[in-house]
Amino acid sequence: MHVGRFHSVKRHDRLLEAYSLTDIAAKLIILGKGDSRAEESIKRKITELGLTDRVILAGFHSNPLPIIRGAKVTIISSDSEGLPTVLIESLICNTPIVSTNCPGGVSEIMVGNLSYYLSDMNAKSLAEKISLAYNNPPVIEDNMIEKFSYDKILNQYISLIK
Repeated sequence: MHVGRFHSVKRHDRLLEAYSLTDIAAKLIILGKGDSRAEESIKRKITELGLTDRVILAGFHSNPLPIIRGAKVTIISSDSEGLPTVLIESLICNTPIVSTNCPGGVSEIMVGNLSYYLSDMNAKSLAEKISLAYNNPPVIEDNMIEKFSYDKILNQYISLIK
């Protein structure tokens, strides 16, 4: 699955190209919305790649956690990210994650064994990592999300104020 607004920086084209290169039978669910041009571009790409039976555009969900929890893999295909909250949410839901190794907070989240699921910034590499996570998911341990806990973040804010 993928969660993200329909915008060129999210690289839905790369996501769809990568997914088309896998032999994964499960459907790709894309949660999000955006301007009509971006959505039309995504729909054209789905048709162009022959994925109309394999991809579901599920629209915006104010609470995607139940869908994330049921997913086999959460995928980010972006050129850049700020704090990719969906990766943290996925880890909390015990859902494996894959991402392009893009500038932003991805590399701070995907450390240790999760770093094996970081792809280069191209569809072929992303397809390989998607297949890896789908067929050989990482074991998600509590220490992978510990640094994002309420207590840790609160203490960091308090330290900044002092």
